[in-house]
Amino acid sequence: AFLEIIRAMLGIPKTGKTNDKDSYSKGLPKQRDDKCYVCSKSGSINHCGKCMIRGYCNRDHQVSDWKRHKEECGAFQESLRVIGETLEGEKENNAKSASLSSNGADDDRTEMERAKDMWSAYDPTFKATLSEEDSKKFADGLVESFVDNMLSEENLKAVFESEHEGIGAPPEEFFVMQKQQLKSQFKADLWKEADVKGARRLQWNSIETFVSRYFSDEFE
Repeated sequence: AFLEIIRAMLGIPKTGKTNDKDSYSKGLPKQRDDKCYVCSKSGSINHCGKCMIRGYCNRDHQVSDWKRHKEECGAFQESLRVIGETLEGEKENNAKSASLSSNGADDDRTEMERAKDMWSAYDPTFKATLSEEDSKKFADGLVESFVDNMLSEENLKAVFESEHEGIGAPPEEFFVMQKQQLKSQFKADLWKEADVKGARRLQWNSIETFVSRYFSDEFE
């Protein structure tokens, strides 16, 4: 399940490869313009001073395209703002994940073993129902820890480049955004499958099922 979700997120079909240039997530384009958006001339390109993404070979082309680009520019800037906040929060999120793990460094434990170690900090008996507050802490820590340990922006870029032939790699921010979206999706799936009677509380047997279903594949 983990690999299928990543492939879908990067626009990769279940079988075969694709060169579909429209398969990127909404938000930022696949890369910063390396030629004029109006006439496709390459060479000396000046980029929009607001979004720093859209490029033009001269001021006349930039001015003539502004009516169309204005709304797009605002969307690009909002995406970049969100990415900036994501990057700022990355260290804090990683620190929280590490604090919930019995060993901050990577080791040979399986995902299930690491999940058990994290759960035991809240419920050594593996029989209790966690409080709403502890359930949220565990769920956030579990997903943050698993995704950070199993997947980096570099991993995502390597997968993308190996599967999307003939397409330049998107900017690094694209993969940061994809990783954050992946965490959000896994958290939503965890609560959907493991929540006890809709009370935002967790039990170990449900977490065990979730980990087995989503993280049994090794990421290659």
